[in-house]
Amino acid sequence: MGRARGFYPLQQASADGGFKIPNSYVINDAFGATLGEQFYEGIQDVPYINTNYADRIIYSDVDVTGAFKNGYRIFRGASLKDYTK
Repeated sequence: MGRARGFYPLQQASADGGFKIPNSYVINDAFGATLGEQFYEGIQDVPYINTNYADRIIYSDVDVTGAFKNGYRIFRGASLKDYTK
């Protein structure tokens, strides 16, 4: 915008239009745009296979004392086991 980069204590802050960053102009253009008409297609009523996972156990990682991450909150994609009724 023609001005040197700096921070508040070194340069004075101003709400004047010349001090605004270029990204604000892009955001304002996006909010000011209008889109054309949109058409939505309906989904037909088709039967589907209902899968019941009543006997599935999902387990988390092991918790390590003093670790940065809580192991009880980390679930992997393959960390599950299905049992028969």
